Amino acid sequence: MVVSTASADTLTPREHEILSELPGGATYNAIARRLGLSKHTVDTYIRRIRLKTGAMNRTEMVVLALELRDSSRSEPSGVPARM
Repeated sequence: MVVSTASADTLTPREHEILSELPGGATYNAIARRLGLSKHTVDTYIRRIRLKTGAMNRTEMVVLALELRDSSRSEPSGVPARM
């Protein structure tokens, strides 16, 4: 199954934050410590992300996180180009 970045539009800011930790290989415990959450809370966020995006496993979520990171880098910054 291919996970669409469009489905990620429904993620909350905290879910985006959790998702962005995955490409670095962070464990649930590491994410929990870094964000001041319990491991169980991180697990709940991960389950919600999977439900919203259709990701079947951690690998698909990492790919989604990388795609979202790349798409946010390619968006215009709002600064007009000089002529």
